[in-house]
Amino acid sequence: MIEISFEINGKKTNPNNIKESLEASILQSYSESIKESIGTLRCNKHNKVPKILVKGKNLDNLSLEISGCCDDIVKKATDKFN
Repeated sequence: MIEISFEINGKKTNPNNIKESLEASILQSYSESIKESIGTLRCNKHNKVPKILVKGKNLDNLSLEISGCCDDIVKKATDKFN
């Protein structure tokens, strides 16, 4: 399964542990959207999934950082979002 993590204003954040329901809902929505886009993607060579970091200073300014076992899987994941 795709590894998705969140970092808001420099702090690791878990959508399941956020008390503010609107913030939790927004992060859950991001997570579901990412899973729909690349949920089954695996590296053909290493059989590993990409890692996705959603980060930003606040919920209005989020970006994705994609990493993985090799450049090929990073490119495949990046292409899914373009």
